[in-house]
Amino acid sequence: MQSRKHQYNYQRVFRQISIGFGASLCLLAIAQNTNINPVKANSIEIAQAASVCESSGGSQFVSAETKNYLVYICGGDNPNTYVGMAKNGGNSISLPLQTYSRDRFVAVNGDTRYTLTRAELIVTKNGRVIARERAQWKR
Repeated sequence: MQSRKHQYNYQRVFRQISIGFGASLCLLAIAQNTNINPVKANSIEIAQAASVCESSGGSQFVSAETKNYLVYICGGDNPNTYVGMAKNGGNSISLPLQTYSRDRFVAVNGDTRYTLTRAELIVTKNGRVIARERAQWKR
């Protein structure tokens, strides 16, 4: 009787592994069909994080990620630069910080203001919000 119980458990585990493997293959196929390569995306993000601030001779104070953007706060002794990059490979911007505190960084480019807080990235133009996304900080 006991050997039958073990056999049942092995079959159940095998079925769960098969389902997980099948789901992984489906996700991989979806990623390939939409030109998203998770391994490449993570490698690029890690390489960017290591080099974005170092290329300007500074160090990284904060990195944050939103649905559509990667944001880095760089500087020397104090934070002094905001670097924002679109995840879709589009635009990037590097601006001096106008103001900062421990949990809030503000950079301005003409009539466009970029505000990064622990909770969100807010981009305003002429005082109107043009982008607001939840941010996750990585230190």
